[in-house]
Amino acid sequence: IYDQIGGGLARYRTDYKWQVPHFEKMLYDNALFTTALIETYQVTGKKEFADYANDLLNYIDRDMTSKEGAFFSAEDADSEGAEGKFYVWAREEIENTLARKTASVAISYYNVTEKGNFEGKNILNVSRPSKMLSEQLGLDGNACNTIIKSARSKLLDVRAQRIRPLKDDK
Repeated sequence: IYDQIGGGLARYRTDYKWQVPHFEKMLYDNALFTTALIETYQVTGKKEFADYANDLLNYIDRDMTSKEGAFFSAEDADSEGAEGKFYVWAREEIENTLARKTASVAISYYNVTEKGNFEGKNILNVSRPSKMLSEQLGLDGNACNTIIKSARSKLLDVRAQRIRPLKDDK
């Protein structure tokens, strides 16, 4: 399952809706998927596959590479003794982090609810393309994409301040 804010893939899902990951991220899963995305882009020419590959590579560079340039083999699912705590969001937290318009678009795009979809919080997930969202919200497609990109960047900055899951340095 794809990490909508930080990029990278969790190892596997734990629910039938494919929304709840185990949260552990393995380097080899991400490396293999990056290769598949690049090859898919080469065959189809669809930019979205290249964009996802770049996003995965940015995740690996930012979060799975040591200061010395070595790779970490995995990132744990738990932080602060709770599975997924690093990755989940309360609706109020998003509203307090982002400007009102940006928050409303992000909340809709990432399917955020007051109740949440995981232990009272939200695992951000995308169920429709941004083009469809922009039509539903009456926004220009480019403006909607810019808002989503801005929201993602700000949420990543906030998440970077949280206590990270441990990394396996084998």
